[in-house]
Amino acid sequence: MNFRGLGAVGKILQKTWVIIPTMQKKFTPCPVPPSAPIASARMQTRSTAFAPEAARGGAAPASAPGLSMAHIRPHKDDWTFRTWINGALCEIKIPPLSLQRTVRAVCTKRGKIKGFSRGSRGRLLKTVGRLRQDSLPVFVTLTYPDEFPVTPERWRRDLAALWRRIRRQWPTGAAIWKKEFKRRKSGVNEGKVAPHYHMLLWIPKWVAQEKADWIRRWKLELARIQLADGKNLISTHRFEAGMEVKIDDLGPDVKVVRRQIAGRKGNFELVEYWKMDGVNHLTETACKLAADFAGQIVEPEEAIRSWFAVNWYEVVGSGEPRHLAAGTGVETVKSSRGVYYYASKYMADVKDDPGPEYDGIGRCWGIMGREHLPWATVVEMSLSWEQGIRLKRAAVRYLKSKRDKKKRCRSRAPGMWWLSSAPPAWAKLAGGCLEASPVAAVVSPTATAEPDYAI
Repeated sequence: MNFRGLGAVGKILQKTWVIIPTMQKKFTPCPVPPSAPIASARMQTRSTAFAPEAARGGAAPASAPGLSMAHIRPHKDDWTFRTWINGALCEIKIPPLSLQRTVRAVCTKRGKIKGFSRGSRGRLLKTVGRLRQDSLPVFVTLTYPDEFPVTPERWRRDLAALWRRIRRQWPTGAAIWKKEFKRRKSGVNEGKVAPHYHMLLWIPKWVAQEKADWIRRWKLELARIQLADGKNLISTHRFEAGMEVKIDDLGPDVKVVRRQIAGRKGNFELVEYWKMDGVNHLTETACKLAADFAGQIVEPEEAIRSWFAVNWYEVVGSGEPRHLAAGTGVETVKSSRGVYYYASKYMADVKDDPGPEYDGIGRCWGIMGREHLPWATVVEMSLSWEQGIRLKRAAVRYLKSKRDKKKRCRSRAPGMWWLSSAPPAWAKLAGGCLEASPVAAVVSPTATAEPDYAI
């Protein structure tokens, strides 16, 4: 073989081409001793699984010298292309290597979850991509008060208790939840990493006009003016940064609450004096006001916001009116792009690392009410090796054009997946533009879904 004209690379190839036949002449197969059954079985698998005689049905030699072909992906097996027509996910599946078929991975017990991994983030985005784009959810945020629990069991208990209330209110409701951690910038636990939840919630249309709906609505409004149950606010003192904080002793039935606030105009501290009188000021006032509004329809977004604010406040048991007023957030998603925006920016984002402060954090995300989620229709196509290569190259070029030029689009894995706003176009490209006529098979949406990540 002549490698002239290739420069330094040609010299290296020329030397390698001369050395390989010499090594093959000097090579003599060494018989396997009978005292090593494990090694002999491994060598026999490598020599017989990839030999040409074994592929034709004949007997393979006991020891076939040469290079291993286990790392080469077979070209005869068909590729699989799946697209969720009324969803957003497109996925290319490639048959595994021959070595992956013969060698099984050893199953080990999973350890404690200490963070949100890249693989978990990908599974979350793929699950959102399997849902219909025409069904829009509600984005809910749940935060803990100033004093928050520090055990995963308590976090899981709070979320499970809230979900039971959701199922009683909306039996056909479904949700995808995500747990995140963020460092507190003020309060008693300033500097500590606290958990909070994000949730994509699918519920039917709700007409809130009962007295209980107006009680929750007025509780949320009255909590913003520091009205609480079991106690009454006597006075509030503000101390600027650098001033000496003086605490007055007003008796055993007066509770002092100190709050450090970091604002844009400067840092200061609030000292509040609450008298523990045992009177439910918040509930009694809300019931009196709601009696005059019973029968009138509450605005849907305000009704959902007040429902989550009051129920999360009761589940956590904080007793702080400030947490009732600002502990939850509800936003209506207005388009399918908004769903993926919230899923990628908020739900799939990695905030402060909770690993140094917690031994384990439990599951980072999950699905509640899987049977009621709006799953999209799956279309599966079988492609040849040439058609799959062309489709994958087209997808890589498309993703490179959409991403930042400074960021590289690397495709190390043989298969790939991506989210698209027009999955039917990719199905048409795979079926017609690649000079192929694959047979499309509609697969059940629940059969291809990820396993249920319960609470």
